[in-house]
Amino acid sequence: MTPGPPGTWANPTGAINPKEIGKRDVSRTRPDGSKLYVVMESPTLLNKAGSKTVLAGVFLSPNGSISGPYNQIATVDGAGETAARR
Repeated sequence: MTPGPPGTWANPTGAINPKEIGKRDVSRTRPDGSKLYVVMESPTLLNKAGSKTVLAGVFLSPNGSISGPYNQIATVDGAGETAARR
């Protein structure tokens, strides 16, 4: 997931499915930027009639690398409620 034109990322490793990369917000921890968090929309859910959410999940790259590996740390259940993962 290298910075580039909107919608372009290299192939991330770990829990992010490269086919499910949608709009996203990326944030680093302060002050050292050693961890990278991504909140991502799912293009599949966005186009699914009756979907209660478009959130693919919240992901963490513990080493701070844009390429990952990523762990999914939160998602939305079928009722539209956010659920943290451990």
